[in-house]
Amino acid sequence: PEYIFNELNINSAMSAPDHNETLSIAKNINKEYDVAGYAYTGGGRMITRVEVSTDGGIHWELAEINRKERPNDYGMYWC
Repeated sequence: PEYIFNELNINSAMSAPDHNETLSIAKNINKEYDVAGYAYTGGGRMITRVEVSTDGGIHWELAEINRKERPNDYGMYWC
């Protein structure tokens, strides 16, 4: 299987938007907003999926992952 949760110790944090930052919906219709953060697994495996919710977890959207890390010589991903 693609996801084996008993192997993963996923940790993540958001760095943008800032804590308590709000965006006016009326001023930002049809605009994009870049969110930022990090995620890593305890086993050196690549993060394969990130989902973002803007309504408290009712609806979720897949995020585009901008990968900055590269695997080491053994194919492992480390922060």
